[in-house]
Amino acid sequence: MNTLTIVYKEWKEMLRSRLVVFNIALIPGIFVSLPLILALLLMREDAVNTSLASGQAVHFGNVLLTSAEEIRVYLLHQSLFMFLMVPIFLPLGMAIYGILNEKEHNTLEPLLATPVTVGELMLGKSLSIVGPTVAATWLAFGFFAVCLTRLTTPAVFVAIMRPMTLIAIALLPPLLAQLTVSLGLIISSRVNDIRAAGQIGGIIVLPVVGLTVMQLASRIVYDLTAFFLGAVGLLILDCVLFGILLRAFQRDTVLTRWQS
Repeated sequence: MNTLTIVYKEWKEMLRSRLVVFNIALIPGIFVSLPLILALLLMREDAVNTSLASGQAVHFGNVLLTSAEEIRVYLLHQSLFMFLMVPIFLPLGMAIYGILNEKEHNTLEPLLATPVTVGELMLGKSLSIVGPTVAATWLAFGFFAVCLTRLTTPAVFVAIMRPMTLIAIALLPPLLAQLTVSLGLIISSRVNDIRAAGQIGGIIVLPVVGLTVMQLASRIVYDLTAFFLGAVGLLILDCVLFGILLRAFQRDTVLTRWQS
């Protein structure tokens, strides 16, 4: 049994669960609806304060925008952080129950009796969760981009869908999803009670949400260098957490530790 076999096995189990399939559709739908609602509100001319929107044209990169359009671009661009919430919230439950469900359904013992290594097992479980999560995030963003073409002016659309935005949506969801999955699997490997695991899992996302709220409340604009340094930092953190996960899941002791 190799990594791809484990991914196939996990996907079959996900498709059998209506709740998992429902969450994969619901969570991205919730987070994509918020930027869309904001875009709908900003369509109204009186939604932008006239004292701020003087009507004078300003340059936003290579795009010429009115002051009103500049405000719309700023607000909509900040709302794009909602798409980074999808790879944080969506995979958490699946990762936490990834190992505990194996134990509850008595499928962990036969799985560990196979020649599969701990690395292959954890990599397979990680990919089986990260893959659908990233796909759902990208589909949600694509749906938002299509709707935005109808809800804003071409200048606003170009200013929002600038290369920096596209690079962020392409790179950050896989890194954030793997971060959440590794933390969830570590919890699932070390905690025996599903309810306790769920509570701990809820706590670990709070710092990430807090950092995002702080960014939304500020007006810091990260340049390309800072962004890539942050992405590299996330990649290193993912590798470190995956190494901790391999150490947390001890093949020789996990079954004896979970004996009833």
